[in-house]
Amino acid sequence: MVKRIGDAVLSNANQSLRFRVTKTDIENGQPNDPCACAAALALKRTLRAHTVEVYRDVTYVIQKQGSKSGLKYHTSPQLRLETVVFDREGNFFPGEYDLYPYINQPAKVKRQGSTSGTATKRKVFGAVRHVIPNVRPTASQRGRA
Repeated sequence: MVKRIGDAVLSNANQSLRFRVTKTDIENGQPNDPCACAAALALKRTLRAHTVEVYRDVTYVIQKQGSKSGLKYHTSPQLRLETVVFDREGNFFPGEYDLYPYINQPAKVKRQGSTSGTATKRKVFGAVRHVIPNVRPTASQRGRA
């Protein structure tokens, strides 16, 4: 499945990217907005990018307006943590953060007749995936209400 933002087709970034979030980015950033949070503003400033969307798991960057291509990065654990804190409390620690090359995870092969402990736990406890309240969605949850 090809990921798109507008007309731009996103491809996986093949290099890491380091950028700096400044106090100005934090003051002008909007919590719970992947397009206007402190990290997105810092990336737009640093890369002179047109569109940046920072999610907990992935970050999308489109360099120029009307561009037909963009890059998809893996959001680093440190940046993920700061975005969660920023969404909840409006606090973000200024400094350098990394985005990593995005590597597709191979699909898991489900064995016929095998039950996993997770499936059993869900049946017993009615467990559902943990959702972090009051923070931006992951990119895969973006279109859900």
